[in-house]
Amino acid sequence: RLFARRTTTITEKKAAQMMASPGEELDYDDDDGEYESENGSEENVEEDEEAQEEEQATTSEGATTTPPPGMKPWIGLQSMPQPTRDTIAEHMQRLQTETGDNELTVVLVGRQGVGKSSTVNALINEKVANDQPFVQETVRPLLASRAAGGVNVHVIDTPGLLDGESVSSNGLMALRAALDDRKVHCFVFMQRLDSWRCDSGDELMIRALCQHCGADVFDRVVLGFSHGELKPPNGETTQKLVERRYAQTVSMIKTVLKKARKKNYNDFSPPMAVVE
Repeated sequence: RLFARRTTTITEKKAAQMMASPGEELDYDDDDGEYESENGSEENVEEDEEAQEEEQATTSEGATTTPPPGMKPWIGLQSMPQPTRDTIAEHMQRLQTETGDNELTVVLVGRQGVGKSSTVNALINEKVANDQPFVQETVRPLLASRAAGGVNVHVIDTPGLLDGESVSSNGLMALRAALDDRKVHCFVFMQRLDSWRCDSGDELMIRALCQHCGADVFDRVVLGFSHGELKPPNGETTQKLVERRYAQTVSMIKTVLKKARKKNYNDFSPPMAVVE
């Protein structure tokens, strides 16, 4: 589905309306300037009906749990490789045991075209975000919520944070709306692995995140590199490319954190993920 993009300023009232309740994928209706939501695509609705007939969703360990009202069962989890399912189940159990939380929220941020939507689809293992090429990016966050193993998992795809060579005010407002009253466990800062180096736009985004969300968000950040299937040029190995891009990104973020006077900025060494 094509998404229209508004160039007018979004009011605070509309920003507060940008997020729907958990379990809803969000679309934008440009006919009257209002925001509307739908309960996922036709394919997902059919899957939900099948799941409701079974009444219970099976976790990776074989236990059964009934998703809370309004939450979709994490159907895509069942078709993941068994080691992946076991690891997810382990982390879910640790989350509940160590923190008492039964909610897990992951937010993807970055510029347009770096693979945020594709990564959301890969994480959920369902088609919840429009990741087709040559499609205008949505101006509002997309929330995909699924229930499994007694945990409600929320993955949020946000609009790009750049508008040309400057920070997008609409993108920042949409991000603020996505974070409103939410405990975020992880921010995934997405970049393309095949970009030669970090540029001024990357630094602008990092500075904007520090200013508007606080430098502490980088205590919970994962560096995500998309297009990991591409072969590096000039005989460089994929391992060397990943190490080089990781070092570049960490160095850039450290520089921004130092200017933001964040304590222990020099210890910044986040985990990373390469996405094909």
